[in-house]
Amino acid sequence: MLNVHLFLNCQFFQSLVILPHHFLDLTDIIFESHFMPQSKLGLKEAAEYLDLSVKDLQFLVEKGKVPHEMERNKFVFRKGVLRDWANQFLFSDTTNLSGKKHHGSFKLWSKANLIEKKLGDWLLNESMEPFLPARTKPSVLRELVNVAAKTGMLSDPTKLLGLLRNREELGPTGLKNGIAIPHPRIHTPDLCYESFMVIAKVPGGIPFGSLDGENSDLFFMPCAQTEEDHIFMLGRLTSMIKKTDLCQSLRDAKDAEEMISYFQACEEKLI
Repeated sequence: MLNVHLFLNCQFFQSLVILPHHFLDLTDIIFESHFMPQSKLGLKEAAEYLDLSVKDLQFLVEKGKVPHEMERNKFVFRKGVLRDWANQFLFSDTTNLSGKKHHGSFKLWSKANLIEKKLGDWLLNESMEPFLPARTKPSVLRELVNVAAKTGMLSDPTKLLGLLRNREELGPTGLKNGIAIPHPRIHTPDLCYESFMVIAKVPGGIPFGSLDGENSDLFFMPCAQTEEDHIFMLGRLTSMIKKTDLCQSLRDAKDAEEMISYFQACEEKLI
């Protein structure tokens, strides 16, 4: 489970001021919270949604670290706002990719809860692209969607491309060390038939708004049918990037089969 004391001092909250362009505009969250209908969750439901214990979530809420409301003296969470908070937190955790040990690092989602899931099981030969034919950011997004469409799992390529563009307008998803994780902000069951992930390499890389100003050459695109799957994908991927040699292994892979094999091997080391 989450180490809540480390959480309170984690780089995420400090980095909101330092790196504002990599996070959703808070006014957007506030607007969505007050003017758009959303499902509400109680404390237990929210804990299950985030895969946290009720005790840990309550502690964080009482410290004012998780967005919530009060109704009849009970904590209430808007699912959409909670989704954005989780996405921001997980995405920010991938920005610290210098390869050095960080004493404040932690895992939000426990190994025990996720051990029955394997992200490697959601990889398909068709969703691996060793040589993505793209040289600009718009063409990368288009080609990533084309790769996703080839799997037969994507129900609406046009919608996905639009969601990716909208997300990039909010802030670039390029990180450090040549890594980028373009992803839609909203996930609905009608977007894809099953959850899967696209991994693509662009030899030489392209400018993608990375944190270190370097080109991005390794792209991960989660295609989640549900928000829960999306959170799991980002959580597991974050841990693999930071704690295994996943990225270098993928760069060394010669074809789709090797990409999947190396990915699964790294995941086994993690869990």
